Amino acid sequence: MKKNTKGFSLFEMLMVTLILGILGAVTTQIIFLALKSSTKSESTVFVRENLNYAMSIMERELRNASSISCTSESRIDYKNFLGLDSSFSCTETQIASNSAQMTGDNISITGCNFLCDQAVAGRPAAVTIHLSAKNTNKSGADASAADISTKIYLRNY
Repeated sequence: MKKNTKGFSLFEMLMVTLILGILGAVTTQIIFLALKSSTKSESTVFVRENLNYAMSIMERELRNASSISCTSESRIDYKNFLGLDSSFSCTETQIASNSAQMTGDNISITGCNFLCDQAVAGRPAAVTIHLSAKNTNKSGADASAADISTKIYLRNY
């Protein structure tokens, strides 16, 4: 009598199903982690772009200022290149130039510090700025924050 060898046994089918299940679970976890990482990265880029924008405006304005005065750690007054009085200030929710907001609504300022060095013989006045912010739209593992610092020397004309 010949044995029928066509087809697969129940054991073989269970093993293939188990292997495919394990591969599916591993693949799903990899995709989930990649998407989570992408979301965190986008959030960090959003915060950093807001801080970079505010910092670039402050650098341009302060570099061309004729005088500076740090009235507090979170506010700096200066005379712009036209001789007009202007200021930069920080609150918990925004960085502002006079009354204009320079950061997005979804950004929370966690740290802001202006430190003025007045001009002395042979050295121009300078401002050291440190900004920290976080994204208010995200929480938990997706929350992101960024810090940025620079030192700006006023031009001597």
